[in-house]
Amino acid sequence: MSDSLRHGDTCVGIKRQGEIVASSWFSLEGNRSQAYPVKLQPHEAYLYDTYVFEAYRGRHLAEILRYRTYDILRALNRTVLYTLTVCSNTASLRFKQRLGARAVFLGLAVEIFGRYHTTFILRRWPETPLDECSRNSPAAASPIAEPRLSTKPACGHLRLTLFEANAHIR
Repeated sequence: MSDSLRHGDTCVGIKRQGEIVASSWFSLEGNRSQAYPVKLQPHEAYLYDTYVFEAYRGRHLAEILRYRTYDILRALNRTVLYTLTVCSNTASLRFKQRLGARAVFLGLAVEIFGRYHTTFILRRWPETPLDECSRNSPAAASPIAEPRLSTKPACGHLRLTLFEANAHIR
C-alpha cells in the first residue's frame, strides 16, 4: 500500500459502520506490474488490487466500487481503463466479464533463477481499444521484463505466469 501511495496512486474504498470492507486502486501515471509495465496516456488509467473482505463477499461490492471508480475517472477525463489479471484468478476474470471489459491480449511472463525475466504476447484480440485510442497504450507497447505476479514456481528455478490484459471503455 505504501508503494502505491508513494507513486501517487489513488485508493477508493467502501466503509460499513466505520470499517473498510472493500478497496480498489488506480493509477493515472502507469501500471507498475512487473509482468507488463506501461506508461499511460492522458486519457488512460490502470485499475488494480480490487479486494472485498471475505465476510462481505457475494454482495456485489466489487461492482459497486468499480462503478464508483469509473465515475471518478470519467470526471478526470480518463476513458480507457486497463487491468491485468492472472489467468488462474477465474473469479477476477468473471468479474471483468460482467463489467464488460474486453480482452486485449494474452501474455506469458517467464522468470528463470529469479534473475532473468521476459514477457511474451501469445495472442492479441482484434477489435481492441487500440482501434479507438492511441498506439502508445498498454496493448501496443512492447513488453518489458520482470514478471512478479503471484504464481507458484513450476520448479525451483522457473516461474511462469499466464495473464490477460483487459480494457474497459467508458
